[in-house]
Amino acid sequence: MRIAIVHALGALSLLCACGGGASGFAPIYPDNEPSHVEEVVRRLRAAAPAPGDPVVVGLAEGQLYAYDLRAGRERWRQPVAEPRGAPLLAGALVILHEGDRVVARRLADGRRAFDVGDERYHLVGAAGEGATAAFVLSTTGGVGARSRLFVVSGEAIAHRVALEGLIGAPAVAAGMVFVAWGNQNVSVLDAASGAELARLRTRAGVVAGARVEGGELFFGQAGLGRLGAGLRGDTAEQAGWVQPRLPTLPGAPALLRNAYEPPPAPASATHRIAIVWAGERGDGPVRFVDDTLYLTFYRLVFGLDPSDLSVRWVQQIDADAVGGAARAGGVVVADAAGGLTYLAASNGRVQWTASTGATPSVAAIRLGDFAPSGAPGPDPGFLAEQLLAAAQNPDARLVPGRAFAVRALAAQPDPAVTGHLVVLCDDRTLPAALRDAGCEALATRTTGNDAVVRALARRASFLEDTTPPPVGPLASAAARMSERRAVPLLVAHLRDADTPLADLPALAAALAALGDRAAVQPLRDYLWLYHADGDEPALVAALGAVARALVALDGPPGLEAVRELLEAPFTAAPARAAIAAALEAAAAAE
Repeated sequence: MRIAIVHALGALSLLCACGGGASGFAPIYPDNEPSHVEEVVRRLRAAAPAPGDPVVVGLAEGQLYAYDLRAGRERWRQPVAEPRGAPLLAGALVILHEGDRVVARRLADGRRAFDVGDERYHLVGAAGEGATAAFVLSTTGGVGARSRLFVVSGEAIAHRVALEGLIGAPAVAAGMVFVAWGNQNVSVLDAASGAELARLRTRAGVVAGARVEGGELFFGQAGLGRLGAGLRGDTAEQAGWVQPRLPTLPGAPALLRNAYEPPPAPASATHRIAIVWAGERGDGPVRFVDDTLYLTFYRLVFGLDPSDLSVRWVQQIDADAVGGAARAGGVVVADAAGGLTYLAASNGRVQWTASTGATPSVAAIRLGDFAPSGAPGPDPGFLAEQLLAAAQNPDARLVPGRAFAVRALAAQPDPAVTGHLVVLCDDRTLPAALRDAGCEALATRTTGNDAVVRALARRASFLEDTTPPPVGPLASAAARMSERRAVPLLVAHLRDADTPLADLPALAAALAALGDRAAVQPLRDYLWLYHADGDEPALVAALGAVARALVALDGPPGLEAVRELLEAPFTAAPARAAIAAALEAAAAAE
């Protein structure tokens, strides 16, 4: 569609400070016009790099501070009243929502440049380059939403745009302002005149924000597209759209924050869970610098493969992550104890550390052309060891991240990993969700036979102060491995009254799968020993599973033995039902 009617915005008004004649957001404007798109791409790529000051800006105990990365010292600190969100870097300014005002301070010295009333709107985004900046206030929400776009030149507001509808987080570069709006659109405005230069529209996914890096415009939210030469933006392929399966990650972070929702408070745990990335320059599908995404989850930092989100490394930092920025070679993470840590993209090794002397609840980082360097930390070791250490971190807040580490550990084919999973599944001090993840992963292993056999060899003993191993997951793993050495060990656990009833269905299924007739008599003995006690649900399930295993192993004689048991006068009614179901299943299979 070449002509777009801005139905999403409804009634539209535009105001301009300083007597300007801005004309952006016309009700009718061509979507994805090739000549407009190519001119914007040309301007972006022809502009001289403007990296900006390398700084960290954070909120700590009612104060806003700026830390100069190049000088390695605090630049300034200012008291703030009622901060309502994170500080936002916008070129030469820092913009923060304080009480009922939105305050812009000079990044150079922290002095107030200007402020505006919030009109009960939220500050949803800000960006800048040099003396040009833009920020957005919005009611957020759905029907009836209203938004305000402010374009700043120097220390004064040059243009104000009032819109009936949703505006997301903007970007600024090469004298242009890129404004995400209405879930599917990005309008490109000339910063000097306010005139609309181009309008992009995509159906590939939600567009809630924009970011410019290295002369490239990226836009999206859960997914990410980019404006490149020859790309028209309407379909996923034309926009170079990529959308990793981020909901599978702990905390389900997005590539760009959903600016159509109210921003989180400064102390929100949301700031401790994020995807950090830097975009790669070029045409075609979106690519990331070093082909890496970084996931911060409290004290855990993961290096991920963007294609499938598999873990390449995991590093543990000293305090919760509260901000991050990526560059070629690695990622800088700011933590709640004031630490800054630069981790290598290749293996997560610590390359540089610093301390800001603050204790921020949230921080924004702009690296610019700053290249951290120092004496590298110790070798992080093998990935399996990193993942095991992360899984065993005792911090209860990290359970989803620790479970993610367990799943990543399970994906490693190294036989030694099976031993690590045995440790996790066997650790009854772990939170249930984490131990369950370890047991589920152990049950699916196909390598590490010796670790499984060694674990099954352990028996419960009061005198030796030992407990039974996680027999069910170990039995399932043995069956997947076709490990016949496990049969006598499984039989011993079948006969052991200390073996948890919940493990017996998996144990019986494993004996059937392994196909060793040495298990036939023990299975018969178990049925006759417990058939009269089968009114407990877990025991009923165990009897049914043992009956199925006996039929599978012993054929017609086993079937006859199960029928005799079914007709025995003292067989408990619930057990009788489970055994009958096993007979029906055998008949159906036959």
